[in-house]
Amino acid sequence: MIAIWMLYASALSLCFGLAALALERAARLWARPRRFLWAVAIAASLLVPVAGLMIPGVPVPPRVAPGSVLVEDLVVGPPPASRAAPVGVSRTQRKIGPLIASLSRPLLLLWAGASLALALGLLRAGVTLRRRARGWHAAVVDGTEVLVAPDLGPAVVRLGGLRVVLPEWALAAEPAARSLMLLHENEHRAARDPDLLLGATVALMLVPWALPLWWQVRRLQLAVETDCDGRVMRAGADAHAYGVLLLSVGARSTSQPLLAPTAFSEARTLLERRIEAMTSPSPKWRLVRTALATGAGTLVVAAACMTPRPAPAPTPQRERVYAEDSVTERPRMLHHPQLAYPDSLKAAGIGGHVLLEAVIDTTGRVDSGSVRTVSSSHPAFEAVARDVVVATTFRPGRLDGRAVAVRVRIPFNFSVTPGPPAPQPPPGVYREDSVTERPRLLSRPPLTFPDSLRAFGDSLRESGVSYRVYVEAIVDSTGHADAGSVRILASWHPGFDAAARAAVIASTYAPGRIGGRAVPVMIRFPIEVEPPSAPAPQHR
Repeated sequence: MIAIWMLYASALSLCFGLAALALERAARLWARPRRFLWAVAIAASLLVPVAGLMIPGVPVPPRVAPGSVLVEDLVVGPPPASRAAPVGVSRTQRKIGPLIASLSRPLLLLWAGASLALALGLLRAGVTLRRRARGWHAAVVDGTEVLVAPDLGPAVVRLGGLRVVLPEWALAAEPAARSLMLLHENEHRAARDPDLLLGATVALMLVPWALPLWWQVRRLQLAVETDCDGRVMRAGADAHAYGVLLLSVGARSTSQPLLAPTAFSEARTLLERRIEAMTSPSPKWRLVRTALATGAGTLVVAAACMTPRPAPAPTPQRERVYAEDSVTERPRMLHHPQLAYPDSLKAAGIGGHVLLEAVIDTTGRVDSGSVRTVSSSHPAFEAVARDVVVATTFRPGRLDGRAVAVRVRIPFNFSVTPGPPAPQPPPGVYREDSVTERPRLLSRPPLTFPDSLRAFGDSLRESGVSYRVYVEAIVDSTGHADAGSVRILASWHPGFDAAARAAVIASTYAPGRIGGRAVPVMIRFPIEVEPPSAPAPQHR
């Protein structure tokens, strides 16, 4: 997500800036160039976050909490004490995730607007500089070809190459002072400092929201001038005369165009810092200070390398979703939170059911956007069932050994009196989870709604819900239910039991199979009882 990546990039930029600041202190102790340190920090602040998006990270194995088990790629934890913890986490993720995602578009628009504004400012500065240059004239001053401007300079500008610009008043200055001006600007031109500053300006234009980068560019400007001052001093300039020149010319200089960096138009405090750097005596304990500064810079760079980069947003992929009866291995539940019975319904002695449909992906997780209610007897039951399904882990379904996404239906039964435990199947009868193909319903006669429950059926029809009876039976190898094995597991009213039992016995199934051989299988399944339609009015 763009918001998280921008925070990550800003944190890296700050780390690189602090590292450059520490290493700059070490370079100053030995009078070494400093501008390259800030140039590298700016380049790293721009390139490293981009590389983090493009270069895949090293996969990190999942953390397994105490009491949990790692099954293939899934972490199966111990049963939670309550359902609140996992469901609460899921809800928090569902709230924060869309909120952060909703910021992506506004942030991109602001980013584009700020970059466009800076680009237009850069273009305007170039156009203004060329327009003003039409009134300048070329001259040779003290053996150096310069451009003489009415109110700009001393500076170095790019006009068909790097050119030195002097103001008209500089022609009447003392020869020694004018010679120092030219020496300084020639040093800038030889080191191609204007191109370095222009590159830093372009970096700001690309990521204008990175506040630490603005500070780095400002430090680069100071380092460029400080390095140039050092070269001027090594050329034999007098420190006192050069410092006086910086202050006097800085007081007379006007604002300069963006593309005309100059040594003499900075704030007075920055000029004083440059003068202090030129006149400061050699510090003591240079080796110790250098070691401390270098160590600090190394630690900050290490912190930048250890900063966890945001995971790239998953690329939406349209993977095929298989039906439950079309895979060789159906998804199997590994762990789910505790199913909490709604207190208000439990106190009233109300039971019910929920049937959800969801897609279990190739990692064994439920796609929250795919959860759909097929039938539900009460909204409170439905809310609980949805939270449990989203927090449940499965062994993914497989087709010929390959994990695939499977659409399944998951029933939930809420009964005040728990249903009877599944008995041990008789000899020669298999459980559902021990066969390769489970029995599949082929046909079932319509259920007869008992006349004694017409009033109850009318209330069901008005509320738009259906009723379910949960049944257990043995489907033999011919695809018929053994009448003696039919058992009612959960029912709201005994009046439905006889109709459900009769429907099961009269149904036909595709028998369960093991390795292609039909075998008897004990199965549990719900039977949906549709409320009777309202009788049509009779006309006489």
